[in-house]
Amino acid sequence: ALLLGIACCQPRLGKWLKPATWAVAVLIVAYSLGTVERGIVWGSNLKLWTDATEKAPNRGELWNLLGVAYREQGDDAKALDAFHKAIDGDNNRTGRSYAKRNVALIYHGQNNLQRAKEYYLAAIEEQPDNPNAQYDLGVMYNMEARSIGEENDRQNQIGAKLDLAATHFAATVRLNPFHIRARWGLASVLAMQGRRLEKKGELRQAVVHYRSALVELDALIAQAPRFESRVQIQEERAIIAAALKRIAE
Repeated sequence: ALLLGIACCQPRLGKWLKPATWAVAVLIVAYSLGTVERGIVWGSNLKLWTDATEKAPNRGELWNLLGVAYREQGDDAKALDAFHKAIDGDNNRTGRSYAKRNVALIYHGQNNLQRAKEYYLAAIEEQPDNPNAQYDLGVMYNMEARSIGEENDRQNQIGAKLDLAATHFAATVRLNPFHIRARWGLASVLAMQGRRLEKKGELRQAVVHYRSALVELDALIAQAPRFESRVQIQEERAIIAAALKRIAE
């Protein structure tokens, strides 16, 4: 564009033609070097978002993206720092919820379950319609219920944890009906509750949970016939059908 400008103005430049041409040449070299430098920044997500946060340190969404880049590199410490800056920076509810869920995922991966739960709950409090945080919390409560079951017979605690898991899985499915893993989690938890209630002799409630589990399993089979857990789904369905027949008899 600069060279075309020189060409168009050539008849009017007179003695300024050569200096103008040299000035344009210098600018073209400078712009070329700037292009190369910027191209290097765009070479990876880590370089790009590091540069972006340096230029706009108060923009929370940029810190979210840098945190993700650090997680991809396996650097949890720097990822945590970036996500905390995303929470504290200029961000909206969706961005803060996203950051808090990512903090929870890091703590979950480190097996710091208490801190993970705190941040999952904080993510949902920030944005109740965050399906991923709802699902993650359902997984956590399901794990806690299974852990209690392995340790002792605290049935009331197991039931409470399973109810919480079902609540969060159901919320996920309500927000995203095609969240296959959440639907599978919901069906599994309902089936576990059914078995627990059947064992306690609370047969009416057991039947309610078994039938609800069958509804979710049938929806899952229709939605995702090639789901990786399809064999388990069919086995679970057969077990529930047998349980309902047993109770009816």
